[in-house]
Parts: sequence; structure tokens; C-alpha cells
Amino acid sequence: MLAQHNASGRVFVAMHDGAKDGSHKFPAKEIWGFDLKTQKRVTRAPGSNAIALAVSQGDKPRLFAYDGIKGGIAAYDASAALKLVRRMEGVGETPSLMELH
Repeated sequence: MLAQHNASGRVFVAMHDGAKDGSHKFPAKEIWGFDLKTQKRVTRAPGSNAIALAVSQGDKPRLFAYDGIKGGIAAYDASAALKLVRRMEGVGETPSLMELH
């Protein structure tokens, strides 16, 4: 799964080890940020067991990751290096899609 911040040209990707057919459903061990122009990884952070990602599109982007094990949402400052700024616990049960407006 991934989320793209259009103005910065960054895409955030949920990563896990042990890739095999069907493993895209596994929670993320890390979240990697890539610069689309240079095609290089520019940041990484703990994955918060993410099974869904969304990023706000403002000047100070926030990346939100749904924790598929604990049922919470991790919020990261995504303006430079990914930095965890808040966790909200007990938010819901197994969303497969998050959307921001």
C-alpha cells in the first residue's frame, strides 16, 4: 500500500519482510518515503503495523497509518523525515482504506 503527497513529490510505502504471493496483506514493519523525481528513498520510520495509509495534501503533510493489530492510527509529520507525532488507540476494526479531505 502507498500514499502520495503531490506537492512534495513523495510517495510513502508500507514495507515488510518475507515477500511472497499474498504477503501484501501483512502489516508494515517500516514505512519508507521516496522522492519521485530522484527515485531514491529519503526517509523511513517504524511501520506501526500499518495495513492502510493516507497522507494530507497541505503545506504541513501528515501521514496516517492504520495499525491492523492494535486497531489504532499513527500520525506522522511527513514534511521532512517521518516523525511519529501522535497515536490514537481503539479507532476501529480493520479498515482497508483511509481517505482524507
